[in-house]
This record gives sequence, structure tokens and C-alpha cells, in this order.
Amino acid sequence: MLENKDIDAVSVCLPNFLHAPISIDALNAGKHVLCEKPPARSAQEAKAMADTAAENGKTLMYALVQRFDGSSQKLKQLVKDGELGDVYFGKAAYVRRRGIPIGKEGWFVDRERSGGGALIDIGVHALDCIWWLMNSPKPVEVMGTSYSHFGHLVPDGVKYDVDDGTFAQIRFENGAIIILETTWALNLPGDNYIKIAGTKAGATLNPFTLYTEKDGKEVDKPIDAPSINGFDEEVKHFVECIVEEKTPISSAEQGIMLMQMLDGIYESSEKGRSVSIADLNTVKG
Repeated sequence: MLENKDIDAVSVCLPNFLHAPISIDALNAGKHVLCEKPPARSAQEAKAMADTAAENGKTLMYALVQRFDGSSQKLKQLVKDGELGDVYFGKAAYVRRRGIPIGKEGWFVDRERSGGGALIDIGVHALDCIWWLMNSPKPVEVMGTSYSHFGHLVPDGVKYDVDDGTFAQIRFENGAIIILETTWALNLPGDNYIKIAGTKAGATLNPFTLYTEKDGKEVDKPIDAPSINGFDEEVKHFVECIVEEKTPISSAEQGIMLMQMLDGIYESSEKGRSVSIADLNTVKG
């Protein structure tokens, strides 16, 4: 397939451990690449992918679909328009009460092949969306704790060495913070939300509401958003970036920073303390 000169672009929809090698092969073959989330298993792999795209002059975009949802697009515009002021706080959750994926031959719950569990699988959606809404500031420090308490829910004989719950706080260069909650299994009701707050107003995506004030009084303003198929818009944007030689909103460079945050959370959990993004081995060299 990669030798076929009629193919301009490749969509990589494979298990996490194949994202980097397949994307790199496609980029080296002169193809543009739309790669599913997470970008890779680590920032080191994401950097290798970004470097290969740059060397070949090809587009590498990540399929972070929540950025293309109608509500997300509308809220992003409100942030750009200054409706929220300086956005300095965010809280996001992607919480399942029960919902551990196994995948073919158990790859989802095998850290060597997946890179991690709930955090890298669904937490990446919540983190990426809220980080983008907050204008993608540079992460500087993370504190995180991961748990693995629900291995008894997977079939016997399946290797299970990943997190089924991770909770974290990320601090950014501009002083903003994000608090993240993500689980495949938790003894609480499932939840999925995005909340951001700025110096002028705040907003939530579920329900989509602007929290502001008028004449000194608190005002909760429901917001209507366009009905958009995020997957369709994602692919349209990818094609547009290729044709018009534009940088994707979910770019290769942002993929590196996103993976740095995930790497940092896992390292923080392992070390039992906060870690500096600048000290991670994955970003050196």
C-alpha cells in the first residue's frame, strides 16, 4: 500500500503500540497521516513521529475528536472572543463506573502494548479537550496518582498491569491549572464533564452553560451549539490542512506536549511526588 503513489494519505486506526511505527513508515513513504488517539505510548514516540513528519514535509494530525464537537468549537470561539477573560482554571472528567476494554488478545490492559490504562485511553480525550479550550499552555509540573483495583473484572488469564483510575493536577507556564479525573472502573456514578473558569466568566460543556454576571448579579446563561458530527469535521480539517498546507489544530507538536503530560502523570504516580515536565527523560536530547 505504501508503495502505491496514488495514495496521498493514511489513517492509522490501530492499537497504541502500532501508532508510531506505522505512522513513521507511512510518513517516510511520502504519505500524510491522520493517527488515532492517543498520539503514541510516550512523548518519545510522539517526538519521533513529529520529527519524521517534518523531515518529509508531510502533515501529521491526531484524531482528537472532541475538539471538533459543536459545543467545543462554540466554547473555543467564546474563549477567543475574550468572553471568559483570562482562563486560569480547568476541571475535566471522563469517569466510567464500569467499562474496562480488553481489545484483541487483551492489548488494552497490557501496558507494554497500550502505554497505560484509563488515563491514556479515555483520560486523553478529557485532558486534550480542556487543554485546547484553555489555549494549550505549556505544561511545567504534574502531580498524579494511578490505581489498579479492578483486575478481577477481566477474564482469567488476561494480563492486567494498567491503571483503571487516575487523578491528576497539571500546572502550566502561564499559571493556569487543570484537575483531571479518569476511570474505567470506580465505585461512584459515571461522569463526563469539562469546566473552565476565567477572570470574566466560566463555562461548562455538560450542560453547555456560561456562568457570568450582570449588574453585580450572577447569571447562568445556557448556550446553543451547532449540531456537528465531530468525526466528519475532523476528517474535513485533515484534508483541508493537506490541500492548503495548514498546520492542524491537533498538530504533531501538540501531540508531543499531550504525551508529556500523560508521561508526567504516570511518573508522578510511580515516584509519589510531583514531577517537572523539563526533567522527564522523554523530552531530553
